[in-house]
Amino acid sequence: MEKIDVIDYEFVEKYGDPRISSYLLMDTPIHTIALTTAYCAATFLGIFLMKNKQSCDLKVPFFLYNMAVVLLSVWMFIKLGIHGWFTKYSWNCEPLNLSNDPDTLEIVKVCWVFYVSRLIEFVDTIFLVLKKNSSTLNHFHILHRWVIPLTAWYFVKYCPGGYNTFPMMADLFVRSLIYFYYGFAAIVPSIQKHSFMKTSISLLQMVQFISVIAYMSHLYLFATPDCRVSQFLLSLSFTQSVFGLSVSLFVFFSSTRKNATKGIEKYKKLK
Repeated sequence: MEKIDVIDYEFVEKYGDPRISSYLLMDTPIHTIALTTAYCAATFLGIFLMKNKQSCDLKVPFFLYNMAVVLLSVWMFIKLGIHGWFTKYSWNCEPLNLSNDPDTLEIVKVCWVFYVSRLIEFVDTIFLVLKKNSSTLNHFHILHRWVIPLTAWYFVKYCPGGYNTFPMMADLFVRSLIYFYYGFAAIVPSIQKHSFMKTSISLLQMVQFISVIAYMSHLYLFATPDCRVSQFLLSLSFTQSVFGLSVSLFVFFSSTRKNATKGIEKYKKLK
């Protein structure tokens, strides 16, 4: 891509933001497609190889990994807040800033780190495969880990900033709490016995997805002409959040029904 002095919205909408093109893996989606395809193949191969083997005890490495994700998520959340949402951004509608001022370039960098963090989360599946955690390692998990890096690449390539970082902020806030819980649950297994913790996580995720759906709907319906937004990116965020909300509802009601069944069985035994 030729170096340009002036970036306009039409250029970005057609070719992607040139400020992000020099970042690792951002020149073409082929790298991300290859990595996600390799992830799926390695996951199913790992499940097959672990079929007749004992599960691995990975409490300490799993705890350290989760805490590292928490720290990275908190760092990104704070950076997006300091350089955007807590200081300069308009909550009504914040268009993509195409300038090269320090705050804007910092947000571009954080957006790229966010994309990379979605690739790092492949490690989640490695732990699940080695631990033979079949209850968590389901088709929803694999599909989620496969799709998210692809959509993250597209979001970062074509809109690394502005309104597009709202879903990132919501995700980072919830993600830091979830990984914190799973990290401590690995070294303090008794935490997992409290069903309200898992229910709270599902509720927290539902709030996240509903907030993104509401905000994307607001932008779609009420964005002013001077706040240019991509209808495709809004639709993609909306669809992704609807899918996430559907999965969270399924998990929530399945867990609630399971706990209710256990409660009834205990009651019958007492009688």
